Amino acid sequence: MNNKNKIRIKSTSSGWPVTALVGNKAVQEMDSRIRNKKFITIDCGKNAMTYYDGQGDKGKEIAKEELRNLPSKYPGFVIIGEDAHFGVPRTIKSKAQPFTKEELLEFYNDCANNDVLLRLYPQGSTPKALKFSGFKLGGKVYEDGDKSDENDPVAIHKFVSAKFPEGSISLKCPATDFEIDPLRQWGFLERKKLSNQLCDARGNEHGSQKGYARNGLLRDDVAGFMYDNLVEVYKLISPECREAFGMKASRPNKETGEFKIPLSSVKTAQVYTILSFLMGEVLPVAEDSETYYISTKLRKRPLDDFGNEELVSWTCTKKYLLLSSPWHRKGGVARSNIYYHGARNFIKMKMFNLFNPDVVAEANSIPKSKKDRTKEQQERYEALSEIKKAFNKSLGEQGPGGFDAEKYEAFRKFRAEYLGHVRELFNAFRAIITR
Repeated sequence: MNNKNKIRIKSTSSGWPVTALVGNKAVQEMDSRIRNKKFITIDCGKNAMTYYDGQGDKGKEIAKEELRNLPSKYPGFVIIGEDAHFGVPRTIKSKAQPFTKEELLEFYNDCANNDVLLRLYPQGSTPKALKFSGFKLGGKVYEDGDKSDENDPVAIHKFVSAKFPEGSISLKCPATDFEIDPLRQWGFLERKKLSNQLCDARGNEHGSQKGYARNGLLRDDVAGFMYDNLVEVYKLISPECREAFGMKASRPNKETGEFKIPLSSVKTAQVYTILSFLMGEVLPVAEDSETYYISTKLRKRPLDDFGNEELVSWTCTKKYLLLSSPWHRKGGVARSNIYYHGARNFIKMKMFNLFNPDVVAEANSIPKSKKDRTKEQQERYEALSEIKKAFNKSLGEQGPGGFDAEKYEAFRKFRAEYLGHVRELFNAFRAIITR
């Protein structure tokens, strides 16, 4: 099987030097160079600038000027650095970046003129690389771990060496225009509005319903639309998608054949979030009113500078609202609801079922209701539950960077599967809205 088709490299914007290699030829050339160890990784930390060429077990500390001369020292190589350091210029508001826009553009040109393929690595994936490479992560701020200026480029080098040929890693081409794209700016503003909406909806209680109520602390018309259309959307999605979001049909009415979707099993936070990609905004109930409600105002993306708009598509949502790429920063409540609270639990369940079929089979043979179990069955059920807890805990401790090849492949498969279910449910809601 040709894995090159799976490798994801972000294309550059206009203005990139004509001598730079991009597109499919770049993918093929990068694959060749990385397989032949013709690449180095670079990093800028608090204390020093370092690079690693695959020799030894530590990055080499160098001065800023030496780092800028690396393209001429390693012509025909691939150079990989974190996006935060080599894809974002220093500004008046942010002094954390080591290079100005002019310095970055000069570095990009030096790379192109020396036949160097410069690619950016998502800094949020560095902990994954550290785990994969056998380094200790330590605490939340890494005070007792191995994350350091010397170790980061080593970890990224090892991770790229192993994962790039498999096609399971994303690298980005540097841009040449550091101006914020209007659509990106729109996405930033919409994510803020979306996060506000989801926070209000999550705390909108009514009686026994702890959140996402139609009429609770405020009126939520998006919740109303969701509940009114659950049966219709159930009919439009696959059995696998229904299972992913806990949609189970009640027994149909003997006379009419109609059925309902009991809310007790529905994963409301995820379903509501997916619908909210398409509609919703917190607005005052009347002009100058201090009372607010969540409207069903459709979420539309700008098409041009003349005010033309259209309802967001899945492609637009995935890129600008869900932020599904590894370069997401501050993804907001929607991303948290889908990836952390949705995909994470889905993947755990699927991986447990895959790697523990005997346990799953035995658990399924025990009556579901506790009152129907014998004492021995209850004890065995609790023991099996402990096995599942231990397995899930080990997954969390290992993380994707610590998985073996079989688990890592399963992780990627189930993550893609869940995102496919998100897309399917999104398109079902969109079809109902636009019909």
